[in-house]
Amino acid sequence: MKLYLITVGIRDSGNLGALARLAHNFQIDGLIAVAPDCEVDDLAYERATHGRLYLDNLIVLESMAELSGHVDYSIALTARIGGTRNYVRKTESFSDVLSEISILPYRSVGLIFGRESSGLTNEELSRCDRIATIFASPGHVPVLNISHAAAISLYETRKNLHKLSQSSEYELIHSKTKAAILENFSLVLSSMSKPSEWVENMLLTLRRILSRCHVTQDEGNKLVGLSKSLVALIGK
Repeated sequence: MKLYLITVGIRDSGNLGALARLAHNFQIDGLIAVAPDCEVDDLAYERATHGRLYLDNLIVLESMAELSGHVDYSIALTARIGGTRNYVRKTESFSDVLSEISILPYRSVGLIFGRESSGLTNEELSRCDRIATIFASPGHVPVLNISHAAAISLYETRKNLHKLSQSSEYELIHSKTKAAILENFSLVLSSMSKPSEWVENMLLTLRRILSRCHVTQDEGNKLVGLSKSLVALIGK
């Protein structure tokens, strides 16, 4: 399983360098910056120390939509937990999520962190498979510096991933297959006389179901076929 560290809208080049250093320390497969608001400057290289190579090979994307070409399973970290009515920000314990996925043969997993000042937006969270929180103690969610949160997350992830069985006979759904399913169902749901907010909530629910059920690639292909048939049906 490949492991990527992903930052969205990072604003401080020193923090970017600190993440590169962590990427080297934990020997992950890549560092991705989505819509960064800083340059890879001298400060970034200074903070990166032995992780300079991760800055040289930094993967820069314009939007979250492009992540499907890099990771099959995405876990967003947030300290901002929503209420009972805010399904987008319904979070789980990060350790619980890891315990679940660590024994599953995903090809690639991405840990996603938001801006230093405001974190991830609701729209960005809605594009992630799971939303997790680091609990410092029962009921207490600390707001951590991005490099501190990344260090804890990478340590916990590396500790759990050794459980992964490499001999699995089945392949889990690819991110592009999942995107195709959601795109087709978006067309189907949009054809109904329902408010746009309802459509968005249904798509988010479908994404979370696909993520929690750990659908296989074969099952995903069948769902793509089904959703295509539904799109064709409403087009008649």
